[in-house]
Amino acid sequence: MNVWPYNLFLACALVAALVLIRFVPGLRAPGKFLSGVPMAVTATIFLGALGVFSGILPQTGDPSAPWYYRITSTGIFAVSVVFFLLTLGLAALKRPFPKSLKKAGYLLNHAGLWIIVAGMTFGAGDIQRQKIELKKGVAIAQPDVPFEITLLDFELHEYPAKLMLFDHYSGVFVHPGDFSTELQAGKTISLMQWKIAVETVYPSASKSNKDYISDPSGKGGQAAYIKVHGKDISGETKLAAEGWVAQSGPGAMPKGVVAGRYMLAVSRSQPKLFRSVIEYRIANGPKTKSYIEVNKPLAAEGWDLYQSSYDSSMGKHSDVSVLDAVRDPWLPVVYTGIFILLAGMLHMFVFGSRASIKKGAA
Repeated sequence: MNVWPYNLFLACALVAALVLIRFVPGLRAPGKFLSGVPMAVTATIFLGALGVFSGILPQTGDPSAPWYYRITSTGIFAVSVVFFLLTLGLAALKRPFPKSLKKAGYLLNHAGLWIIVAGMTFGAGDIQRQKIELKKGVAIAQPDVPFEITLLDFELHEYPAKLMLFDHYSGVFVHPGDFSTELQAGKTISLMQWKIAVETVYPSASKSNKDYISDPSGKGGQAAYIKVHGKDISGETKLAAEGWVAQSGPGAMPKGVVAGRYMLAVSRSQPKLFRSVIEYRIANGPKTKSYIEVNKPLAAEGWDLYQSSYDSSMGKHSDVSVLDAVRDPWLPVVYTGIFILLAGMLHMFVFGSRASIKKGAA
């Protein structure tokens, strides 16, 4: 829910109240009481306890849920935040005009923390979140998002596949696969009574007659040519089986190598990196090509677009990509508070170290 500009009015009213309590002679007594250590500790514990409970208990946006399942949207949480901001703000205003740079650390630390908490609190109502599901080649215009997005391609890079062992008699996989059984060319894998030599590995392969060839498009499944050696009754090591093990791919079914009652197969690969190649256009402006991947969002027109998910049933062949669109207009305020707080910490480090050195020298 967008609460602008009422949240700004409330923030300004709180700042005005702090200034009045601090500087109007008749209000200095309650201001001194609120800015004291007992009130500061009480406000911190009060807000901190609610924060801990909201982290432990599952929170929901359902207004009909019990209050402890929606703590941040309750009146008691709003009171705790205002109480905290009052005590912290009045504490900061105890020394509003440092006489020297050496004494500025107190104000920087308190003011920075106050701006962070105030920005997060008053800006919470203006945060907008939308989930955008893109389909390859289709332009999507989402309500409230000021640009049109088209998915050009979806790219997924995988970890090496793992070798699995399937028992024909019991109908189950008897070896779940771990990092020791990753398919890597030139590697020899010890599995049960066998020595398995991995001769060729294609990260992306397509079927050609009875063989597999490398698929430069990157859309094929992983495939490997293996040779299985085992000991017979006399104890002599012999070739038990050889052939291709492969994942499913375009126009190809998964393939395994049979060795007695067992079949060696390839597990489904785990995603290592996935990203969307998109094209977006703001209003009637030019189209811009960009990439969005996990932890590397795209910022445009005040919105941040994050790579969220894809059609996991299709894997690297997915033609669907899901993005999270987030708009937080108060984020610069929070960042400003963070920088001020960091400046206060740096101030304490520099001037605190100098004081310690002088004290030691004396």
